[in-house]
Amino acid sequence: MGLNKLEKEFKRQLDQREIKPSPAAWDRLDAMLTITEEKNRKSSCTAKEEYFNFAFSQNQ
Repeated sequence: MGLNKLEKEFKRQLDQREIKPSPAAWDRLDAMLTITEEKNRKSSCTAKEEYFNFAFSQNQ
């Protein structure tokens, strides 16, 4: 029964906790997401170009 009280207290304290990231952390996250989006955009564009190049080369 003591473990249940401990679990409830632990949950209560976690529920009350609020993490406030700094503006620098948000800027870093934004930069990381932007880089990832750019890489994905370039990769998918390249794959599409390769597919169309292959498809058109087969028709000629």
